[in-house]
Amino acid sequence: MKIFSIRNNSYNNYNFVSKAYHDTKIEGILLDVVMTRDNQIIIFPEETNANIVLKDIQSQTLKEIKNSEIEPLETYLNLLTNFNKRIILNIIPLNQPITTDYNAEILYQQNLFYITQIINIIKRYPNHNINLMSTNLSLLTMLQKEAKDYQLAWYILTNNTNYIDLNIYIFNSAMLNDAILAQQLDNQKEIMVYVLNSNCINNVLNFFKDKDKNPIKKRIFNEISVITYYPDIFINTYYS
Repeated sequence: MKIFSIRNNSYNNYNFVSKAYHDTKIEGILLDVVMTRDNQIIIFPEETNANIVLKDIQSQTLKEIKNSEIEPLETYLNLLTNFNKRIILNIIPLNQPITTDYNAEILYQQNLFYITQIINIIKRYPNHNINLMSTNLSLLTMLQKEAKDYQLAWYILTNNTNYIDLNIYIFNSAMLNDAILAQQLDNQKEIMVYVLNSNCINNVLNFFKDKDKNPIKKRIFNEISVITYYPDIFINTYYS
């Protein structure tokens, strides 16, 4: 099992990055990306700022956002100079109205501008090992065309009914299924699972509790990654 860290309430930005640098069991980090009203690409530490509504951030300028932990993407990438691990950028969908025949082109251009801003930033950091992910299939489809030099990941929610073929699939912990995961590994897909709270942690621990007696689950365990606010739980459970 590989472990990717998301910042939790125990760390500020600097300490989060420092732990990711120095903890040998952490394979990489995930950063949530969103755009402000003045078109600044920022990192939004969602758990720490749970009282701040994302749509409010998208309606404010960077100067109007009065939170020291919300900083431009470049600030994080500069902190991560010489970070020889993976960086996953979770591109949060813009707060947009439902697509209709009348606004489809406008919304498309807004999304294209959004991802172009992100790509223009990360291109300035060619030595960073950056992957891009989203729950939004429209954004991922654009990224397939505009970000061909980057690995793309689809965070599959339980209500997704469409399909897009990418190299990395990220599952909700409630969707863990040994047959499905083994099939995707057979298809040469990289598999990750998003672990956000105690229920998700229990889902993963229960799923792998018989891994030493189940060859399929053992294989999945050896190849899967968890993305979590609580990396130490998995480090202490499986590697202490």
